Amino acid sequence: MTIIDRIRMVLVEPAKFFNYAKKEKGITRAFWYLASLSLFTSVAGLIVAYFTSSWVQLYMSRMINIPLPLFDSKIFLIIVAVLSYVLGLGLSFVGAGILHAWILLWGGKSNYTKTYQLSVYSSTAYMVLGWLPVIGLLARIYDLYLLIIGTTKVHDLSLNRSIWMYLIPVVFFTIICIIAMIMGFFALRLANPTYLSI
Repeated sequence: MTIIDRIRMVLVEPAKFFNYAKKEKGITRAFWYLASLSLFTSVAGLIVAYFTSSWVQLYMSRMINIPLPLFDSKIFLIIVAVLSYVLGLGLSFVGAGILHAWILLWGGKSNYTKTYQLSVYSSTAYMVLGWLPVIGLLARIYDLYLLIIGTTKVHDLSLNRSIWMYLIPVVFFTIICIIAMIMGFFALRLANPTYLSI
């Protein structure tokens, strides 16, 4: 099965793909799948960042009414992209380990190797589309759907259990992020002298 076939099957027929993936041995194939798609995402993301970083920083600066430094350096963007790519590959093993521990708490039945495969393949939508503004967020949501379906197949858990085991942390971290963003916004506004003078 080629990488294009895998992408299509994961995105269009996830239940069928994860049943197929249960027979896959080791993590080598999943790792190279991750390395290939992550490289594509890194390059595409670098191109998008090059053309949009200044605009995004200008928009954020106007929103909080505080001037922000602009990073227009090509070298800076390339360094960030390379570091993100390398760290992403290394942290994939850590992320899979955390996911594996969480799944085991909920009664998962497969080993770490299968969880690593699940972690990689369920991230397909974001790796393919994550470099696109806005669409990347939708891809993350679809990845969550793929993770739920994959967990039911790879770890033999019920659909309801798989939904709840991911819904609880997603809601928790979403609330934490919203609170952190609100606090950060007000902290930046309070740090602005013009805001204090109003």
